[in-house]
Amino acid sequence: MQSKKGLLPHTAFFPPIKVKIPKKKAKGTPFRSDRKLKIVLPCQRDKNNNDNIIIPAPYEFNFCGLVNPKYAFVPDWLNKQTGIEHVTQRVYRGHKRPEGSCTLVRDEFLAKKDEIMALAALMENHFKEPMMYQTAVEYLDEFYSVLTNPKMYDRLILTEASLEEE
Repeated sequence: MQSKKGLLPHTAFFPPIKVKIPKKKAKGTPFRSDRKLKIVLPCQRDKNNNDNIIIPAPYEFNFCGLVNPKYAFVPDWLNKQTGIEHVTQRVYRGHKRPEGSCTLVRDEFLAKKDEIMALAALMENHFKEPMMYQTAVEYLDEFYSVLTNPKMYDRLILTEASLEEE
């Protein structure tokens, strides 16, 4: 473990920490495929005892396939790395996990499908054009088609996201 050198105390109370997990210690853990981690903690120096307050971190949806605006594009570096040519293409880019973990996440998304689709319906008026809303709903439907089709789920998610059994 090492902290980032050169950071002044006034820049960050907790400097970023790099963690390298030895291969033997990572075996049989979720870290076996990703053994180099960087931990970054927030720098909050106020004296107001704001512990346990959740602050939402915004996500820029403008470049995701769900919104799919006309100006969205895939950066060259990402295209070279993944083969993605358009923001609506799906590629798993997360950490590899045991198959059981993938199944739990899949089951949770399936259990919340109605809730997620209802939230999408609430956002219909926020879309510039009705066709843009319809495209977003179709994008969500395609996601759920992958989750409910065992062959597609195995090919598109499990082969990319799950760890090989040891």
